[in-house]
Amino acid sequence: MENQRTPFMLFPSVTSRIVAGIISFTGIIIVLAWVAINEEGRMEEFTERFQGRSVETGAILFENNCSTCHGQDGRGLTGVAPALNNPQLFGFSFFGDIDTEIAVKSAELEQLGSSDPDRAAQLEAEIATLEAQRQELDETIRYDYSSELAELQAELSALDAEITELFGEKYEIVSPSLLPIKVGELEAQKSALELEQTQIQDRIAAAETAGETPDAADNARLDEVFAKLDTLNTQLDELGGYNTERTNLVAKVGRFTALHDAHTQIIDLRMQAAELNSELAAMPEAPAEGEDPNATRREEIGAALFDIETQQVAQESARDDALQALMDNFDIVFYDPARDARMVELKWNGALRDLIRTTLISGRPTSASYWNNPMAAWSQRAGGPLRDDEIENLVDYILNWGVQPFTIEDVRQINQYAVLPTTGAAAVEGVGTDVDAILAALDELENSEEPMEVPVFDSNEGQRAYVGPDLGCGGCHQIGVAGTGPDPTGLYTRAEQYAADNPRITSARYYLVQSIVNPSAFIVDGYSDGIMPQTFGDRLDLETLSNIIAYLESFD
Repeated sequence: MENQRTPFMLFPSVTSRIVAGIISFTGIIIVLAWVAINEEGRMEEFTERFQGRSVETGAILFENNCSTCHGQDGRGLTGVAPALNNPQLFGFSFFGDIDTEIAVKSAELEQLGSSDPDRAAQLEAEIATLEAQRQELDETIRYDYSSELAELQAELSALDAEITELFGEKYEIVSPSLLPIKVGELEAQKSALELEQTQIQDRIAAAETAGETPDAADNARLDEVFAKLDTLNTQLDELGGYNTERTNLVAKVGRFTALHDAHTQIIDLRMQAAELNSELAAMPEAPAEGEDPNATRREEIGAALFDIETQQVAQESARDDALQALMDNFDIVFYDPARDARMVELKWNGALRDLIRTTLISGRPTSASYWNNPMAAWSQRAGGPLRDDEIENLVDYILNWGVQPFTIEDVRQINQYAVLPTTGAAAVEGVGTDVDAILAALDELENSEEPMEVPVFDSNEGQRAYVGPDLGCGGCHQIGVAGTGPDPTGLYTRAEQYAADNPRITSARYYLVQSIVNPSAFIVDGYSDGIMPQTFGDRLDLETLSNIIAYLESFD
């Protein structure tokens, strides 16, 4: 059998053994050094992977538990809950870099004093430029909705093309702008026929009461009236929806156009003033003695600047009015770039992570005074469904929104900002939850001939209340979207069908009222009980409810 050499005999000499030991020791040191050098990078990679998994898990938790109130993308739902994916929560300032530069240059200017007039003049010019840039950015955030205006104008053009294609030849509508006139003509014809119908029916009833045979001509004419009314109703059904949609869209385009025009005019006036001031600055100083050859031009420039300043004041007022009109009609959700960060408003002295974690764990019961549903406690420690690790996953996911700087486009997509804590709104006399009693009160209000101090059964006012932040109906019941609540499109038609199929629902209006004040009484297929707030019977007065009902009844 062949002799096997032992490992020890691989290095038969002492010298070779020493060399092997040194090499082995050196190799071990190198390996250990390599591990030590790369440990930080390895740990960073591990942390990133762990953080990434936490954010992914948090996204799933948010989708399942939080999105019904805060929106799928964390941008909030109007009147339901505020956006979490917004610059105010993260304390992001659009002016941070500019403000830092201004502060640095202002500090240098203060240190210079009068020692270096040339450098001081340069710094003053640079600071003025930065302040102008800051003002331009501030006004862009507040007033520049040119992208939204362009989208609305494109939407209106598409609607006009559709109206022309569908009804141009059929109803001789040579321009979509004439659609309201055509609808008005048809409604006038309908009113005249309805009056004639009433008169004929009165004559027929009078003849029958007297025991006489009604005039055959009246019966024949009544049949003609019914047929014409059927035709008119069909025509109005075809045109009415398009007319309403176009009228609302034209008004919305007009509101955005008013803001755009006023803002553009202010910018133009500033440019004119800058050119005049540059011309004035370039003129040589007026001589101490003798006639100033530029005196006339100086006076002209002064008068022009005064006129520009007057126009600016007027346009700034018009711009503020236009912006307020957009907010009043809920066309936009206004973002104030000068508003304090959320932690400052709440006087929170800790880190943002702690604020989010604490809110998730304990909830915020006091928010019941300004939201339909208060922020619930989500941690198992406070009776909620989530473990501590799941709370941390949610926190990581929410904080991940603040990793990248926010843009103006991000701001434009926010649906609801946080509100300052309050002690609650002024108390109103709620309608209660007795549907029959409410219907009787609504009927009396609708048929009352006494003048009203506030609008009643006004669909426009109902729309304002519906989409406004106080009630938040539009946050869950979005038009054309199957969201948290059913889409209101075609609601009245569905309500009539529910009434026909369910003996407990006596009318379409009964269903609408019941769904508002007692939403658990009838659950639409595909939706869950408990999501719709149960408090509207206490929060709505009769007049506001009547306006909302009028608005909902328009969805036929």
